[in-house]
Amino acid sequence: MADIVRAKNNKLERGLSPYRHEPGDCGMITVFSEEKSGLTDLIEFELSGSNLDKKDIFSQSDPFFTISRVNADGSDTAVYRSEWIKDNADPDWSAVKISSGKLCNGDWNRRLKFEIFDHDNDGGHDFIGEFYTTLEEMSAGEGFQILQWDVINPDMKRGSKHHRKDYINSGTVILKSITVQQDTSFLDYIRGGLRLHFVVAVDFTMSNVDPSQRDSLHFCDRDRLENPYTMAIKAVGDIFQDYDYDSSNELHCLEQKAIAESFEDEDKQFIALGFGGLFHGRLSHCFPLNGNPRRPQCKGIDGVIQAYYKSLASVPLSEPTCYAPCIDYVKCMAEAMQGGSDYCVLLIITDGGISDLEETKRILVENSHLPMSIILVGLGKGDMSSMDILDDDRRTMSFKGVKAERDIVQFVEMNQFLPERCLDPVTFHSAMDGANAKYHLAKDVLAEIPGQVVQYMQRNGVKPGVPDVNAAMRRLQNFNFND
Repeated sequence: MADIVRAKNNKLERGLSPYRHEPGDCGMITVFSEEKSGLTDLIEFELSGSNLDKKDIFSQSDPFFTISRVNADGSDTAVYRSEWIKDNADPDWSAVKISSGKLCNGDWNRRLKFEIFDHDNDGGHDFIGEFYTTLEEMSAGEGFQILQWDVINPDMKRGSKHHRKDYINSGTVILKSITVQQDTSFLDYIRGGLRLHFVVAVDFTMSNVDPSQRDSLHFCDRDRLENPYTMAIKAVGDIFQDYDYDSSNELHCLEQKAIAESFEDEDKQFIALGFGGLFHGRLSHCFPLNGNPRRPQCKGIDGVIQAYYKSLASVPLSEPTCYAPCIDYVKCMAEAMQGGSDYCVLLIITDGGISDLEETKRILVENSHLPMSIILVGLGKGDMSSMDILDDDRRTMSFKGVKAERDIVQFVEMNQFLPERCLDPVTFHSAMDGANAKYHLAKDVLAEIPGQVVQYMQRNGVKPGVPDVNAAMRRLQNFNFND
């Protein structure tokens, strides 16, 4: 592969082996290489032939066609071959389905060579003729325009050795229909202005152990400034900060109107919630970490962590462990964000166990059509089996016989990134750093989000918006290349 990539003009020639006296005297092979564009727009079109030249003595030709893309040096690379149709001068070939990457490497103006042959069983197919076009030219037939090309055999043209005086063409090929299905990516939506709304929910149940105890998942002191919860928040949140919604846009959730009214023009505002704690002396399964129900947003990820520390000092741990109220909170936001410009992501960080599994399944199934995704990060040694039930990639989640429209849950267990696969609150920090686990945690946690976003958009017929170039430039200027 290295020889092919380094070859001059992207062309490598080698003599075939074995050879008689020296390499090449039994034939040469030429290998062309080019970087794959990565574009996967699906092109589907139908061709038919008309009055194709007869190449058989006792019957019409058995025509088929090949498509080749023309290389920079004038050579061509075959990319498609049709089926052959027996004894028919006016064939209707089956529809061609091919990606733009394979057809023309994403270059719509690249020349395409169509060759028509008469099929022979011995492999010595007779050449009928050829024509050239581009995907750009073919795409003009996507409406009601009918495109037609003359099939030309160069040997029959005037001035050639076997030319015919009355030669016009060897038949024609008609483009009956063509459709182009754009295969959009997550980045296409981001460039088009998609706003991601990041919400964090932290487990305040007693199974985490009293925060003042060194074996607690919530424990922090001067010697240990980071615990498993803060590390998970930073690992995931630091990435989301660059995709959070623009400060000039209001919070769209109608159910949280009071929040929207108090929203200031500060960017990177994250809603931070807690569940399972005694908020103002009462058990709450969804309370704001900053203590302000009317405005639960925090300034950046550092603001989320500060609010978390504030709640640790004022909100006692309690029981049971319920996820549904926090999911319902984000569901209310997502209900008012179905225009295709916004998407909500809820990060639930917990030590495992769940007391409202059926209610959680119900709310996930019933709202799987909304623009939202749920990320579950499991910490510690608790029971994680329920998490696996919520994120079962092998089958669609269902509740009382009703299936979810799509998968919106991703579960990642932090233990799997540790050398001993066991999270010890006392030693986890050095273990995570040593295994480069923060990077792997963030990578796995966010692995399914792009696909879930694209799936939602495509299901609802939402195409990427036109990129805001000025906003993109401002963002680029503020980007820290050391991150």
